[in-house]
Amino acid sequence: MWANDMIKKTMSAFLLLMVISSGHKSVAMPTCLPVTGLATQQVAGSLTMYVDELPQIPKVNGYTTGNRTFSSGRLTIGMYQTKWDTSIPIATPKNGGVPTVVHLHVGIHAPHSDGHPAAWFTANFSETGSTWSQQTYTYPNVHHAGNLWYHDHALRYTRINLLAGLTGVYVIRDPGMDALFKLPSGPEFDRHLVLADKTFYNDGSIYMNCTGNVPSIHQQWQPEYFGDVIIVNGKAWPYLQVLRRKYRFRIINTSNARYFRLSLTNGLSFTLHHPLVLSPSY
Repeated sequence: MWANDMIKKTMSAFLLLMVISSGHKSVAMPTCLPVTGLATQQVAGSLTMYVDELPQIPKVNGYTTGNRTFSSGRLTIGMYQTKWDTSIPIATPKNGGVPTVVHLHVGIHAPHSDGHPAAWFTANFSETGSTWSQQTYTYPNVHHAGNLWYHDHALRYTRINLLAGLTGVYVIRDPGMDALFKLPSGPEFDRHLVLADKTFYNDGSIYMNCTGNVPSIHQQWQPEYFGDVIIVNGKAWPYLQVLRRKYRFRIINTSNARYFRLSLTNGLSFTLHHPLVLSPSY
């Protein structure tokens, strides 16, 4: 993927998880274990809150610098393959391999760079989906400065790969605008909060109900996923020690269906600046 930076705007891409996949083995369809809602709630309730510190999101620049200019950079992401619900269409390479395609959420770009679910490809583009057209995606970055996010979008794999954490934050920056409004800057005071909700087994692995709403028609498909544990930057209910000063939090909701109503436990107010991405559904 290539990203072309606009004048006075720089772009940084943050990866929650970066995987370069080239294997050719399929993973067996997951076995549904008898789990009740009460059991998963008990697992969630057994977790002690505010034990892990809020992690910084690994950062990969989508550009290079030289002679005081910015040039496009190359980022590579991928996914793991699993088999899922054969009653609905799926990205299925004939010769094996891992299908993947990236979608930049809320991106403004040409259709052939949008990451259509059927535009998937495997390693080295040995196989491609029906709407695949090119190897390189171009993001002109014509948005106002703000926060976008991207994720795997291969047909039928989107929800399970996002649940597994294959998401990343895509930032367009305008240093001049930040300075004008005196916004906090730097990795300590300008932080991302990537929200999600997940449910876990006792062993800590992610649980996803694999019994469909109407299993006689769709074996495993469900319209929504609601987890019992709130995850921030990949950690369950983390904490962050803060100084007595202003912070900037860039908040993105990567949940499948859950909406969040945010507040501070001590009742203090805070200011929301557009864009604040809190609506789910992908």
